[in-house]
Amino acid sequence: MNDFNIAFNVYDDAYYALTPVDCIKTMFRHTGVDGMLFIPTWPNDLIREEGEKYYALKMDWNEDDLNKIIAEYDFLFVTLEKIASMHEDVFIRVMRICKLLSMKAPAVLINNDAKLLAQAMVVDRFALSCNILGCI
Repeated sequence: MNDFNIAFNVYDDAYYALTPVDCIKTMFRHTGVDGMLFIPTWPNDLIREEGEKYYALKMDWNEDDLNKIIAEYDFLFVTLEKIASMHEDVFIRVMRICKLLSMKAPAVLINNDAKLLAQAMVVDRFALSCNILGCI
């Protein structure tokens, strides 16, 4: 493995000084001319006693792709910040829809949860108070 293609070392203090955009740029800079890039396995995948392991990635990207992925990251992060600032019920609904979408759940399930998300967003934004009533 060529050290030039290793993007970063998660055990190095310099890694913790990187911003997420720095990580993306570092990955781009360390992609070899052959398209190979090595990044450490993600923290929940690391098994320290066996030594550091790497994902060997065959990349196909250019500077235009780099700029697009940075813009997508920035947009996604701002969106996540907005979601996180909402009421807990909205956050739970968003996470549930993400899970359903990733599982390729039937459209009827996704649609039902999307309707609950829409309701939770309205309540979160505009309700001044909320009382639970019995059958009316």
